[in-house]
Amino acid sequence: LVAGGGGVGKTTVSASLGVAAARRGITTLVLTVDPARRLADALGLDSLGSQPQPTDAVAGMWAAMLDAETSWTNIVGRHSPPDVAERLLEHEFFEAISTRFPSSQSYAAAEEMANFVDAKVWDLVIVDTPGTNAVLREHEALTREFVPRADLVLFVTSSDRPFAASERAFLEAIRAWGKKVIVVVNKADLLESPDDVSRVVTYVRDQAQRTLGFAPEVFALSARRALQARLDGDEVALDASGLESF
Repeated sequence: LVAGGGGVGKTTVSASLGVAAARRGITTLVLTVDPARRLADALGLDSLGSQPQPTDAVAGMWAAMLDAETSWTNIVGRHSPPDVAERLLEHEFFEAISTRFPSSQSYAAAEEMANFVDAKVWDLVIVDTPGTNAVLREHEALTREFVPRADLVLFVTSSDRPFAASERAFLEAIRAWGKKVIVVVNKADLLESPDDVSRVVTYVRDQAQRTLGFAPEVFALSARRALQARLDGDEVALDASGLESF
């Protein structure tokens, strides 16, 4: 589960990890619930649908962008006979519940994610979540439904504004689940020197320890450079991005 504030580079981190895993022979699915085209753009795809599709750039890597309407349709189809599902989807009460109730869209996306994970078709499923401020206000269902199923929470913060208040609040919310947490300081290429990187990493580690009650592993990298290097097959640039040490 890749989480973090808005604009910190979660989607690029998710795409970079997906490419890296697939090229090591690990069949990988990258899911996003972000309605923007960031994942498709990062992977060089014209479009992404709600059903996983293989990527042309990397063998063994699949991607999908979940949307609430399709997710609800799939959920109803899985749990209802065809005639009941058809009537239900056309009913105005169901339409109101699925589109207007708080967190209903996030619940539907979380249910679809869980279905893909439980299918065990892929060795690795990477879930790119909304920004933490959105998670806390509108996407509580996403956290409730998927965090318990996640083997690892990869928490992404940015080197230019590390450990914002909403990020701290999110870590506090998931602390009770007792999940393994690894922290990534993305956009390390914005910092001027290795000493600057070290100072930011130390600050983030200290803040995360205070919030979680333990000191998580913290890695600094440039996901944007790592993804481009992976797609280009540039091992020197890949090593410089920090992804390989992560």
